[in-house]
Amino acid sequence: MKIKDDVYGEFEINEQVLIDLINSKAIQRLKGVSHQGVPLKYNSQPPFSRYDHSIGVMILLRKLGASLEEQIAGLIHDISHTTFSHLIDWVIGDPKLDATQDEQFIPVLNKSDISLILKNYDFDQSCFYNLSKYSLLEKPSPDLCADRIDYALRDLVAHGANIISETVLNHLVVKDHSIVFDSLFAAHAFAQEYKSLQLYNWGDDRNNSRSKLFSDVLRLALDKKIINKENFMLEDLDILSKLENSNDKEILSMLDMLKKGFKINYSLNGFEIHCKFRFIDPKVIHNNKCLMLSELIPSYKYQLELHRKHFSSRRFVEAFPR
Repeated sequence: MKIKDDVYGEFEINEQVLIDLINSKAIQRLKGVSHQGVPLKYNSQPPFSRYDHSIGVMILLRKLGASLEEQIAGLIHDISHTTFSHLIDWVIGDPKLDATQDEQFIPVLNKSDISLILKNYDFDQSCFYNLSKYSLLEKPSPDLCADRIDYALRDLVAHGANIISETVLNHLVVKDHSIVFDSLFAAHAFAQEYKSLQLYNWGDDRNNSRSKLFSDVLRLALDKKIINKENFMLEDLDILSKLENSNDKEILSMLDMLKKGFKINYSLNGFEIHCKFRFIDPKVIHNNKCLMLSELIPSYKYQLELHRKHFSSRRFVEAFPR
């Protein structure tokens, strides 16, 4: 199977278990789930899907020499994402944690066609219940991991920053079962880009206001029984169709404001902006030792602290049609 990826280029996959998993219903569904949450029709962010990200994580792990089992873990790690990705945390979860998908992973895996595929190739599916044991796939912040690296690179490439992506990929290595940089320049460049993505994309108040407003639409549609919770395991367009064809004036008015654009004012009378603080402090090989970037560039540690304070402050906004 040949794969052409926006971040990593062309790859050949020969392992039949990976081919069967890629073609499974559970993985193919992710083509219809936006990584950004709010769908493109109501969002200005460059789009890519959970499928793109899942394939990308698998490829990155492959490039880094991960075992077949860990590549499988990377490929299936997002199968429990609902429609609109982490937007579900604004509807029934906690947007500060983005944890709903993780909590649903095991039951979704058990019910999916992936379970049978793993069994056919003599993989014990319970091996994948705890994805955190795969040290290249998952690591808590501030360390690097394939999941964190891929979605950041994918956002950068979507915004046209291909050169930074190439620089990062050329200087990632594995040491002591961890992903580290062999170049201080590349580590610092990636850290700065990651910080910018948090400030102007993932943590941007306007983008998070859009997520809050769209989640209000979904919550209202649930209350009016236009959709139900089971619908969240379909694809984005399935729910969008239900919303847009509902003939409900309140829902259509809210969608119209999202589509045409809105402005925000900071006001204690508005809703609170919630945002998960995403950050990295990557390790770098320096004089045959692995040191954190903040140890090698003290100013980066200071920048991170300012960044953390900004995102820990409470902010309230009101949204108005343009």
